[in-house]
Amino acid sequence: MHWCRFCPYSSSSVREFREHIQVHTSNRPFRCDVCGDGFNRKQHLQVHMRRHTGERPFQCTTCSSTFALKHHLDRHIRSRAC
Repeated sequence: MHWCRFCPYSSSSVREFREHIQVHTSNRPFRCDVCGDGFNRKQHLQVHMRRHTGERPFQCTTCSSTFALKHHLDRHIRSRAC
């Protein structure tokens, strides 16, 4: 088990632990080629890129509204906006 010295986080995975430690440092190895923003996880960069590409992969099955982030779709559904 790997324990973070900065917060209560722990993980049995070395890879996940190393990714987590970057949250506490200024190390942002994943850079956006469009705007230069940096991210500590590749997945965060991939989600960020939707701002530049306009990709909206989450669609409401009721009204066909689309969203870049799943939690935005979930909020839309809970609000009964359609």
